[in-house]
Amino acid sequence: MILNEYGKIVEQCWMGLPDHYDNVKLDEYVIMPNHFHGIIWITDDARTDDNNVVGAIHESPLHES
Repeated sequence: MILNEYGKIVEQCWMGLPDHYDNVKLDEYVIMPNHFHGIIWITDDARTDDNNVVGAIHESPLHES
C-alpha cells in the first residue's frame, strides 16, 4: 500500500512514540485505508517524571473552590 499524507503522519507518529516514552517498545504495525493497528510493548523501565505518568497526581488544584 502506498501511504497518502495522512498515512505518513500516522507512521511518523507511531515511529516517534519511543522518543517520547522510554518504556515503550514497538512491534508490528499496519496502516489501513481508514484505521491503524499496532502492537506496543510497555516495559518496566519507565522514567518517573510527571510527563510520562498517566494520570499523574498534581500537587496543587487547578482552581480554588
